Amino acid sequence: MRIDCNEIPIGISESRFELNKLKSGKLVRGIIDINEKMEPKRNYMIMSMNVFNLLEHHDHFEHLNLLGKKEMDSITLVGSISGLDCYIDLNMESNNILLYYNKQIARDIKLKSILDGNVVIDDEVEIEVIL
Repeated sequence: MRIDCNEIPIGISESRFELNKLKSGKLVRGIIDINEKMEPKRNYMIMSMNVFNLLEHHDHFEHLNLLGKKEMDSITLVGSISGLDCYIDLNMESNNILLYYNKQIARDIKLKSILDGNVVIDDEVEIEVIL
């Protein structure tokens, strides 16, 4: 799956800040649309630092206070948006977002699939983001 944040009409924004707000809106709409099609819906995402730098411009992004934290792990919770907890992976080089559901939901799905004799659903959804 792919979200192209550059597909914004030219001339709408007057500054870099406004352009980033428009791109973050397109990114969030794309993530929500993809997640709405999933069954069950994912409840957290892991992203690269580049994607986070764009996503944090969105008005509905709720930042987590990291000021008192002495060290950041390689994967760190940084906030949430639209019911998705947002983690950054400091080692992720590509501009991707990985959508997941938590272990409780994953366990329930695996148990149900074993009891029903169905194939287990993959819990990871990868979205390529073009910045």
